[in-house]
Amino acid sequence: MLKEMGYKSKTVIKNPGVLEDKRLRYELIKAIDVDFCFSPLAHSMQSGQGRMGEDLIHEWLEHCDLEFITESDMSKEPNTKTPDFLLSEPYKVDGIDVRWIESKSVFADEKEHKRYQLKQFSFYEDLFGPGMVVYWYGFLDTLVPSNYMITDYTFFEVMGYDVDRLINCPLKW
Repeated sequence: MLKEMGYKSKTVIKNPGVLEDKRLRYELIKAIDVDFCFSPLAHSMQSGQGRMGEDLIHEWLEHCDLEFITESDMSKEPNTKTPDFLLSEPYKVDGIDVRWIESKSVFADEKEHKRYQLKQFSFYEDLFGPGMVVYWYGFLDTLVPSNYMITDYTFFEVMGYDVDRLINCPLKW
């Protein structure tokens, strides 16, 4: 509807005040206020949870005394696709020589996993080899990884890391 009216939806969602139609503006603001999945607030909260997950992985890598570079370090490199962590040397985890790690603060079903596989993981495999994906909120056991392993918060919980702050993060709505 917004597109038909000549608006870009991202622009309007970030700034409903641009809508001249008062009723539409009011209804959009109300919808955004209760949208705990796709609203700017929901996105901000998920980003915060993502950072907490990456912090746990960072802590684990340092505890294992592994050399690595982060996604922000790699953004200076020519590769367009960058995992959250790239290890300097492979590190064996459950029989897999892990070279890269990607953290996702979501639960992964078939559709979600396939989207990430096409958008990110396949590129990481081609560029760096085997890796590890952490779906912090779990995943369906029917997911079939290619040349990487899939794990969740229990991988870190078993080693004594405080995953509770991430997994049971209170939502302040």
